[in-house]
Formats: sequence, structure tokens, C-alpha cells
Amino acid sequence: MEDFALIEVAESLVDAAPPLLINEINRGHRFDAFGYPVGWERQGNAAHGIIGLVNAAGAIQLNGDADGFPIRAGFSGGPVWDRLAGGIVGIVTGNAADPLHDPRIGFMLPIGAFLKRWSGGSSDRLVRKFDHVEFQALLGELDGPESEARAAAYLGRLLPVFRDAGDDPVARYWIYQALGNVGGSRAGAILHSAAVTETHDFAQFGAMEALEILGRTG
Repeated sequence: MEDFALIEVAESLVDAAPPLLINEINRGHRFDAFGYPVGWERQGNAAHGIIGLVNAAGAIQLNGDADGFPIRAGFSGGPVWDRLAGGIVGIVTGNAADPLHDPRIGFMLPIGAFLKRWSGGSSDRLVRKFDHVEFQALLGELDGPESEARAAAYLGRLLPVFRDAGDDPVARYWIYQALGNVGGSRAGAILHSAAVTETHDFAQFGAMEALEILGRTG
């Protein structure tokens, strides 16, 4: 976020409309992205599509419609409007690394990252801490061959990052994803707590996604 700036208006605006900024990402919602795509004579156009998943860098994938403008040079920095939520949920940051193969894929930075800076960076959320005792308690919850088999594929990669996850939001993201697949009441309690207390938006999104997984498998 080093190339973004927040501007504070010195005086109150007359008849100013209330800000429509939404600190919530709704996967599957329809979006409109506004920009000035390079190469088009008439400037000021919109791309449309569906809001997708978060990537490892914390950006949200935008899946553009086949019959609309692709998210290309000229859209960066423009707002992303969530039609169902009725507000701005992010700012376009770029498109796929290889637009020849993925011409309709773009990315946005969620507006929550800006709202956090807007408030001076203050937060009452806490970093989720993990320890060996908690990990062993999770293993002790596994009951029966079906749950053990389901957990085996995830716990193998979970263990190496478990101890250091407190300082790494990406590691916490994958831990939450694993917990969603492991299941159980203890995993559910951790995920519900993380969805509220996580300090990092990427890791918090992982916890919320994992709760959806837990709901489907549980």
C-alpha cells in the first residue's frame, strides 16, 4: 500500500453524500469496476463480473464477464462497486500476470485495508496465538478413521508452521483452512474466534472461508 494516499478534506463539503465504503468481501457478488482503459477512444468505462477468492498477497480476484471490458491498464486505482451490497468494496490494483491467457482476471485491494489506515491504524483485534498444547488438543479430537483420513492431508503441512503462525498471516491463513477441513468443536471455536479477532485481513478471510468449509463438512 506504499503507492496509495489518503487525502483529508480541510473543510466540510456542502450537501456531501455519505461515504459508501464497505469493509466486507462477499464472494460471488456481482461487481462493477470503473476506469479509463488504454486504447479506447471514449474514456470512462466499466468492467463487470463476479468477486472471487483472496490470493496469497491479500488481493481479491475479480472474474470479469466475457462480454464486457477486461480489467486492463487504465483501471488501476479505480473503485470496485458491489451491486448487492450497494457500496465500494475495493480498489483495482492490476490484472493477471499473463493477460493473453487470463484477459478477464483482475485484482483489487479490499477497502478494509484503507479503513484501517484511515482510523490511524488502531485496532482492537488480537493476533491469534498457537502452541503445541493446542495442536495436541486438536489431534485428540479426531475420532474414527473417516475424520483421521480427512485430517491427514492437512495436518501434515499444518504442523511445520503451527509454532510460528503468530507472526505470519499467510501461515495463519493456511492453518485456518486446514482447521476447516479437520472439523470438530475445538477447530470451530478457534475459527469463530479468529474471524473476529484476527489482525490481518488476509488471515481473517481465511478463517471466514474455513468456517464455510466447516459448515459444509460438519
